[in-house]
Amino acid sequence: MISVLLHLYYPESVKTVLPQISKDFLVGNKLYINLVNNAPFDESAFDNFDNLTLLKSSNVGKDIGGKLVLIDSLLTMQDNSKFWVFLHDKNSPHTTTGKFWRDSLFSIIDIKNKESILKKMESNNVSVVTHKNYIMNEWDAQQNKFKTINNDKILELKSKYQINPSSYEFAAGTMFWAKSDPLKNFFSKYSPLEIRSTLEKGNVLDHHFGTNAHSWERLLSWIALGETKKIEGIG
Repeated sequence: MISVLLHLYYPESVKTVLPQISKDFLVGNKLYINLVNNAPFDESAFDNFDNLTLLKSSNVGKDIGGKLVLIDSLLTMQDNSKFWVFLHDKNSPHTTTGKFWRDSLFSIIDIKNKESILKKMESNNVSVVTHKNYIMNEWDAQQNKFKTINNDKILELKSKYQINPSSYEFAAGTMFWAKSDPLKNFFSKYSPLEIRSTLEKGNVLDHHFGTNAHSWERLLSWIALGETKKIEGIG
């Protein structure tokens, strides 16, 4: 079984994002949606989805904060899906490439790609699948640091939570399939809501200084990878 975890910030996403989630894809699977609670969503748009759990939360940590709310809900409900698929409405109005990013990354939820992704995910050594153009690695072995403004925070959090992945590759955009067991194990030990409480409020950016929210964009992939698995791409 597959659980789709979708965080929505923009009310217009009920028209632009929801149609990208095929009902055929959801047959026999589960859909969890988290809405930012002060946004005027047309909640009737969700009535046609079966097996849907709808949540609401404040705007903390951008989509990472929303995904942590969703993870907490799945743990509480003892979700037994083998795979989790992380999505959000990546409009990114501060950049001209936001829609292009979202359309490319949403290919992981396209029914046409479902079987090929499942084949990859069934491999013993693969734990994360995303679009191939968004697999990134910022580690600079010569300088012993990550080539991002978030370097110091990443190193701090990586040490605090004992996250030692097999690779520093991660799913940029934070939309990916993952085997659920590594994530369940980690977040059963470290409360997702307690981690969420450390994230910045509002539409925080990392243009001038590192943030916890943007650091967790990397860490979430690494938790799923664990110490032995790898990430693969489609597209």
